[in-house]
Amino acid sequence: MSWFVDDADVATIAAVCRSRVIGAGVDPFRYDHVTVGLATLRDWLPAFVGLAEQDAATAEAAEQAGRTATARQAWRATAAAAHVANTLPNPDLTAAVAADRRAVDALRRYAALGGTVHDLRPETGGPRFEGELRLPAGPHDARPPVAVVVPGLDSGRAEFLDLADALLARGVAVAAVDGPGQGALADEPPEPAYQQVTSAVIDCLTALEVVDPDRVVLVGLSLGGLYAMRSAAADPRIRAVATVSGPYPMPTWDALPPFAVDTLTIRCGGADHARRVTAALAHPDLPASVEQPLLVVSGGADTVPSPVQAQHIAASAPAGELLLVPDGDHLLGNARWQWLNHTVDWLAEHATPHPDERKVRAAVGTRDDLRARTEASGGFGGLVRAGLVGGAPTGPVTQVGAEGVPRRLVGDDSYDGGGGAGRLGGGPEPVRQRFDDHDGVGAGGEVGM
Repeated sequence: MSWFVDDADVATIAAVCRSRVIGAGVDPFRYDHVTVGLATLRDWLPAFVGLAEQDAATAEAAEQAGRTATARQAWRATAAAAHVANTLPNPDLTAAVAADRRAVDALRRYAALGGTVHDLRPETGGPRFEGELRLPAGPHDARPPVAVVVPGLDSGRAEFLDLADALLARGVAVAAVDGPGQGALADEPPEPAYQQVTSAVIDCLTALEVVDPDRVVLVGLSLGGLYAMRSAAADPRIRAVATVSGPYPMPTWDALPPFAVDTLTIRCGGADHARRVTAALAHPDLPASVEQPLLVVSGGADTVPSPVQAQHIAASAPAGELLLVPDGDHLLGNARWQWLNHTVDWLAEHATPHPDERKVRAAVGTRDDLRARTEASGGFGGLVRAGLVGGAPTGPVTQVGAEGVPRRLVGDDSYDGGGGAGRLGGGPEPVRQRFDDHDGVGAGGEVGM
């Protein structure tokens, strides 16, 4: 069988992945030094494991010398490099998972040197996941709000430490998890019904009694955006959702790029199971089912979702809002300053209920009472319409201009890539959803999902 890592052009994939890898925490000069020496993409995994080993040695030596700040940053670099080793679909799944296990160990050591960390594990017989809950350092609420970070198809909880740190800096606890098929659990098939995983995570957070279960928000990245929308549609305990490069509708199997086909095939143990998983990820009218506030963050240079698809997601959701970065690629690693702070501020603000809502929440009662009222009211939207929980009107479109400052657009402006009437303006021409059979990346040049 021919694999993506054997057929794809090394220089092309290195260029495509650069912004994502740097965003995950790998130094750009080290990235260039490592990738220029790759003979084939099969060398990607051992090369980044080697980088992680260098950083781990630095971290261990710094800890022994009592240099906590140096150790912490070296553990962060270790986590980034070890996770990046597992982002391309290497057929050696055992080695790939071992790399992400190294990443998780480094993540935990990084987090423990900066604050309080709790294990997150499911109840016996529950949906599979594992992760950590990090509490904000310094003064914060006795039970702070919490954001659940949902990774995508080929990512894991060790990839988004900058996002987690930004939330923690705003007093929001962070629950970062790997579900089936993700990160350290990449040797399991993905779970299309990811809402079961998320609900189990919220159950676990509630049982710990260290965060406020009435102030749970979600942020899903890439395929994690689709998972997060499914989760919000199913669980009324989720207050708000942000998606970053979240695909919808889910591409069909025949439309997937080769890297995604190989990732699913390897993690599912065969193409037949992978096809079934892909089909099960389809969810008709999903955005319309998300009644909570929904922030859709998307790049104008992305193809999955395209700018038009991203606008459709936001417009279809009852409380949708679009933040479009015209030049942003998939996961917007090339424009982090244009969306990251805005997104974490939005999440932090939506995690804090209005004082009047606290009274209503108290009147609603326990979590089980809320679920019962939700069913009786015809879903989360019924509770919003009845005034029992917070909702928000459909939000405007926000575009990030060249100066990096979000600006709101009103009326019926729509994105078609240019700057004329009825357009968001200032962005590049939208890229059609097309995949090149040679290098396996999208027409907009992204690897990741």
